[in-house]
Amino acid sequence: PGVPILRAFLIWVGASPHTAWVLVNVGALATYLLAAWALLRLVVASMWVRLSLLVVVAFVVAGTGVFTAALSDPLFAALAAVFVLVTARLVDRPSDRTGPWFALAGSVAALSFVAKYSGAFYVAAIIGLVVVLTRRARLVIVTALVALGVPTIVLAWNQAATGSLMGQRLPSAISPVANAKDAAVTLARFFALWPAPKVLEAVGFIAFVVAVLVLRSRPIRHRSVAIWLGVLAAGFPIFMVISASTAPLNSLDSRLLLPALLPFVALVGCVIDPWAERVTS
Repeated sequence: PGVPILRAFLIWVGASPHTAWVLVNVGALATYLLAAWALLRLVVASMWVRLSLLVVVAFVVAGTGVFTAALSDPLFAALAAVFVLVTARLVDRPSDRTGPWFALAGSVAALSFVAKYSGAFYVAAIIGLVVVLTRRARLVIVTALVALGVPTIVLAWNQAATGSLMGQRLPSAISPVANAKDAAVTLARFFALWPAPKVLEAVGFIAFVVAVLVLRSRPIRHRSVAIWLGVLAAGFPIFMVISASTAPLNSLDSRLLLPALLPFVALVGCVIDPWAERVTS
């Protein structure tokens, strides 16, 4: 219900229905790119690498067309990007592991669920992260309550209004293997959305493999953050494969898997940053 509520508010304050959609999508795109830049500043020291990766993100996002759609995906992608940023700070900076920061991460996870039920992944992710990062029961309980509070209200409302938690759902007719293949193809083609897609896809894949092989023996800054980014980049597609295999969804295309893009690009930044700094120094 997140996007309808936001649109209703914008219409209530005077925007036309069309303008309300435009405002939601423009605001979501701006939030996504700002969160991407802030995340890259956190994990990448080289300014040139940061700018290059931000350009990659911008081009891929433009190629997907997600932020031009009158759907819940733009708002969800923006909230997912903010979640990646906030949780990366929690992993990287022990001084930030306080009640307000965990509550903020839990709130963003809850809002992502309100925007789209796929946000359940981020609700589970923040609860798991707080358990790993701190043994303080109070922080764990507060974070869990914040993350689960609004989703619980939404599910209870659905149950009371429709008799089901998330609407009537039929079994999926697509096997997990077929969904996993769709997801793998989509992720491989994220960087094939520009002109000459096959060339860029091949070059990008080869460059990443070479970077990993060359730098595997070199220390990676923000190693804990890199691990967390890997969890998010791999975990969300796996979650979507499971979801699409238990209930009918559209094909796992770039629209549905866009939230995996930013943590993957930031992970690449973590890997190549030591080499880039060595070359430029």
